[in-house]
Amino acid sequence: MSGTEIVEARVHEDDWIEDGPADGQSGGIGEVWGDHNISITDPSGGVSIIERVQFYVQSSTAEPGTGRSRRLVPEDILTDLTARFVVTPGYGDLVRRLREPATVVISGEPGSGRHAAALMVLKESGTGATRFRELPDDGDVDEPVFDEDAIESGERLLLDLSSVTNPLPGKVLATIRSYRARVAERQAYLAIVLAPELHHVGAELGTEVVHISRPNGREVFLRHLRASGIEVDEHELRDEKLTGHLTQDPMRHVAALAGRVRSARLAAGGAGGLPAWLAAALAPDTQRDAAARFVKDNPDGRVRALLLAAALFEDAAPEAVAFAATALLEVVGYPAHDEHRLNLPDLAEALAGVDASVGDGRVRFRSLGFGDAVRTHFWGMFPDLRIDLRRWLDRCVQPRWLSADARTAAFSRYTDQSLWLGHPEDVCALVELQARRSPLGLDQRLDAAGAALTRGLLSEHGSWFRRRIYHWALDRGLWPSLARLLVGLCVGVIAPGQPQQALVRLRHFTRHQQPAVVAEARAALTELAANGLFARHLLARIHDDLTGDRPTEVDYDLFTDIADPVRLSAGAGRFPHVADPAVATMLAAGWAAVLSDRPYDQVAVAVGRWLDAHAEQPHRDALLAVLAAAARKNTRARAVLYAVSRDWIVSSPPDKRRDRLPTAALLRQMCTRVSTPPTRATQGVTQ
Repeated sequence: MSGTEIVEARVHEDDWIEDGPADGQSGGIGEVWGDHNISITDPSGGVSIIERVQFYVQSSTAEPGTGRSRRLVPEDILTDLTARFVVTPGYGDLVRRLREPATVVISGEPGSGRHAAALMVLKESGTGATRFRELPDDGDVDEPVFDEDAIESGERLLLDLSSVTNPLPGKVLATIRSYRARVAERQAYLAIVLAPELHHVGAELGTEVVHISRPNGREVFLRHLRASGIEVDEHELRDEKLTGHLTQDPMRHVAALAGRVRSARLAAGGAGGLPAWLAAALAPDTQRDAAARFVKDNPDGRVRALLLAAALFEDAAPEAVAFAATALLEVVGYPAHDEHRLNLPDLAEALAGVDASVGDGRVRFRSLGFGDAVRTHFWGMFPDLRIDLRRWLDRCVQPRWLSADARTAAFSRYTDQSLWLGHPEDVCALVELQARRSPLGLDQRLDAAGAALTRGLLSEHGSWFRRRIYHWALDRGLWPSLARLLVGLCVGVIAPGQPQQALVRLRHFTRHQQPAVVAEARAALTELAANGLFARHLLARIHDDLTGDRPTEVDYDLFTDIADPVRLSAGAGRFPHVADPAVATMLAAGWAAVLSDRPYDQVAVAVGRWLDAHAEQPHRDALLAVLAAAARKNTRARAVLYAVSRDWIVSSPPDKRRDRLPTAALLRQMCTRVSTPPTRATQGVTQ
């Protein structure tokens, strides 16, 4: 009998989480579950969804140590790249082409450092400190991929299309050509990176493609080490395994290897020297070999189940590992054991058989990094078990007693493996399973799922996840718990780098059938509209909706939210200015819809804000001009404005009414300039 055989016991039903109610609950904090429920709309709850999303971003290894946008390239990143960059063949031609504002198109094999070369040539182009920004490489139907209005003068822009290998549609090429023309108009700099399969696109864009080759891997490795303060002699790099990495690996892997050397030095407190640090950095290779040998030498399914359970729930409590091992055997249909549990080894003995132990109440492997190697081996070498592994993890994360940290760590490890294999859809399928179990409240299961989605959004598969969220947003019956989580991700993860895409998704969420989701999406849009450029795009989108065939109640609400008279009068930054003819036209059309279709009490409050703003600063006549324009050719709208202005005066204290008369009089005067004054009968409209 194997020393690692474990019990195949069933867990009592009371140890499982009950599924949430199917309907009948909205708003608030949802179902109560465990000690760490997540609050979304209820201010009495402990943690808001936005705070959770911020934690997801900070915890994600896709952007270690920072919650900033991946699309805005900070100066310290560029400075760091400068210290590590090795000139690649073809780079000199790039520099010559981009001395003045222009567009360059770069192509190279994967791993050649084409992305770094594009950033570097942008940094060396022109003069002066300006913004560096990476453009989104994806988009959806009815959603612009690029925002031409956002281009700043002298800005450095990078469009990396190296992951696209299929021919670009004519519409996309036309969009890029139009964007390139605006870049030239704004005296900006644009670098476009293409896959080798699309080298012909340069001619279609009207420019020649510059091909770059892989730089010397040894030089790149040395530059990275020396930039970290590690001095190296050439003879210290004569390791056979290291040579294989330096001659064959993509540049990002070479950089990551240098990073592991730096981490090993820090872990050793600077002791041991480069040979020891290098050995530690190359340990994952050794661990992967060791994991493969262990699996080969132990064909017993029970041994392998415990090995993988310990790897997925490393640092978790022993009962989590035991439960996971048993669950895996059940999910894959492994034959039940004939022996009674009391005849089998205890958990400590079984764990020792897979080179693991229990310490401080947590299960750990004796060799650092072995758990990661085990997970990589199983996901890579047992592809036929992918669906079973998803069902397995779904079962493992259900027990109430499982700690939040263990659950989140398991989700993150599953996500990393799925993304490594190029299967982001596995992550989303697992997320949907958790949403189905918790349709209303954001509990710890979906909290862990939120961390997994953040990991995906910040990975190289980010465009895939953004598209998936787009299609989720189109589903008006999507589980409210998942919808509200996605609203938070739109604000905290998507909006910093792709504000237009966040806007589109949030607008779709305002169409959700659950009022609590609509309220969350509305609040999110209003929050993001603090950014002037976002406010401009939101105003344009709301204008289109209000003047379309089927405006919804939230469209009117969003219009009055964004139609802040003080900010519109100031026009600070890029916030829409009421005196801008295009903005005034959109505002007038929006007000026309509000005045015609909304209940009088709601209109009175919204219009009253504008009248207050004018009374406080009489130079804000443009506000009244917009209101008057909204009433053009609309008798009811004029009647409502007259009634509101009258009630606005009456509602003020007697000693303040005189102060309001000039504003009301000017509004009526402006209305008479654009139309016939309302009749005595219509002047009496109050509701």
